Amino acid sequence: MLKIGMVVQVKYILFDEENNLLDKEDNLEFVFGVDEVLLETVPFIENMKIGDKKDFVVVQNEGYGPKTNDLIVKIPKNEVENFSKYELNDIISMFDEESPLFGKVIDKSTNFLTVDFNHQYAGKDLYYNIEILDMRNATSSEKEYGIINRNLKEFLRKKINGK
Repeated sequence: MLKIGMVVQVKYILFDEENNLLDKEDNLEFVFGVDEVLLETVPFIENMKIGDKKDFVVVQNEGYGPKTNDLIVKIPKNEVENFSKYELNDIISMFDEESPLFGKVIDKSTNFLTVDFNHQYAGKDLYYNIEILDMRNATSSEKEYGIINRNLKEFLRKKINGK
């Protein structure tokens, strides 16, 4: 049975409330409940077994929350590197004190970009169809870093080099 801290492989399809396809993975492997991958699914798929399939809904308040106007920001041209390259619907990355932020350009004028930093699934109920393909106990390093061993070497190299 699937428990927090195990490595799991899943196949899933994700739809919104209007049945629009949002995401699809045929073989996604991650450390369950430790990694941020599919964290909103933990209460729904914990204790499932290999071969189990389940349909469930993650309502917006349990997933990515409601869309908020506080995360829609008007950024002056002089604060945007390569301002001219951005068009509507482009994804822009910026950094705060802790981590990168990704937003979608929703408006562009001569001197400003308006960027929506809400998560792409904010304000949406998420409809999952998920199947457990495989699972195993995680190694101690996989649990510690939340990364599958085959990806750990690259992760540590970047961390050591400050990238």
